This record gives sequence, C-alpha cells and structure tokens, in this order.
Amino acid sequence: MKATNYFFPFLLLLSISAGAQETKAVTFTATVSTDSVLLGNYFELTFTLENAEGTHFAEPSFDDFDLVSGPNTSMQTQILNGVVSQKRSYSYYLQPREVGLFYVGPASIETEEGVLETAPIEILVVPNPDNIIQRPERKTDFFQFGDPWFREIQPPAEQPEPPAPPRKKRKITKI
Repeated sequence: MKATNYFFPFLLLLSISAGAQETKAVTFTATVSTDSVLLGNYFELTFTLENAEGTHFAEPSFDDFDLVSGPNTSMQTQILNGVVSQKRSYSYYLQPREVGLFYVGPASIETEEGVLETAPIEILVVPNPDNIIQRPERKTDFFQFGDPWFREIQPPAEQPEPPAPPRKKRKITKI
C-alpha cells in the first residue's frame, strides 16, 4: 500500500516534466576546420547530428585523402530549463594526397524523420614549397554557458621582476 502512495506522485511529476519539454529542429551538418590546406598538412572534418537519435551513419568516401584519424565520436546531452538538446559528432582528420580542388561527398544518417544527408564540402589544396606544418585548432563547445567550475584556466599575468637591491660601494684605499 505504501509503495503506491509514492508511485503516483512520481508518475505525476514525470508526466508534467515530459509535457514541459520543447522539441528543437533536427539538423545534420558537415563542417571543416579550414576549406583550404597546404599540401602535407591535415584538416578536421566533422559531421554533427543535433536533436535526434541516429543509426546507420554512412561516411563519404575519402578517395583523394589519407585518413589520419577517425571516426572519432562524441555525444553531448543538455537539459536546460526543461529543454533537451542532443549532439552526436563524427570527426575525421584527413590529409590530402596532392594539390588541387577536391570535394568531400555527403554523409548520411538514419533518424526518426527519415534519412538525412549533408551537403558536399569543397577543399582547396595548395602547394607547400616551404614545408610549413599547420595543425587544425581544436574547437569545443562544451560548457558553453560560462559555468564558473569549468572555465579555462588562464596562466597568471607575468609580473615584472623587482629591481635588484643597490650594491654596496666599496671603499678603496691606496697603499
């Protein structure tokens, strides 16, 4: 009898919170760290599914590129004031094999709303006669609301060195 006394308020609370949740638009996008790269360097290609559960992810073919790393997956779920948002990302690090204009084809994923597909991405590969090495910058959008517990730690500002204490003058006596 006592178990039912706790069950019904819990069920009521669950139904109220489920009704308060809003739905957001489902998107599936492809982004690159840079759209032009020096030969001999690599770039990051990321496919992101937002606000949906996805299955059967199909990556494009990377015929013109060497796969440095991937697929690297990440998932982020956020509940803010009853609004639930989700992100699932698939990232690849690709290195072009030769100079030219190349296209990364579309990727696809199956969701409740059907099969979603990204737009193709154009990558310009330019010669690198000086063998300059560049690495893509890591971008993270975790903790985007400025939570003080998860802020990036800044190194302390450099303090100027205090002036050296004056040296004592020696008394010189001639013999």
